[in-house]
This record gives sequence, C-alpha cells and structure tokens, in this order.
Amino acid sequence: ELDLATLIVKGSTTTGECVDIFDGDNQMEGAPTTPLAPGASTEFSWGLSCPGKNGEDISVLLSNAGVTLIEVTGKLA
Repeated sequence: ELDLATLIVKGSTTTGECVDIFDGDNQMEGAPTTPLAPGASTEFSWGLSCPGKNGEDISVLLSNAGVTLIEVTGKLA
C-alpha cells in the first residue's frame, strides 16, 4: 500500500520554490487519506503557485517516505 496522506509535492523554478494551493471549491484538497492498494489507481487535484516568467524551467517532484516517485520537468506557461 502507498500512504498518500504522507505524499509530498514539491515544485521549483529557477526563480524559487513553489507553494501549495488548497482550494476545496475547485477540488484541490490534497491527496486522499486512504492508502492506495497495490495495482490500484486514483486521481486527485493539486495546485502549485510558482514564481517566475513564461518559459522559465519548472520541476515538480512527488515523493513518499523520502523516496522520489515521480519527477516532471517543463516550462512555465
């Protein structure tokens, strides 16, 4: 099982660190608190506000228990 309640989402740009946005009215409430069973899947919304200008590099890491599970890189829009 994967304990999504301890999931850490960390974003950064070349300008600085991103901050989390929690907005229940728009279904951005963080990760589910129920552990995810092996082989199962889930969906949830997460918002980040990041400093920087259009075209600047951005990196988003998802980690759990100190292990990076997913790393995504791209450009700010």
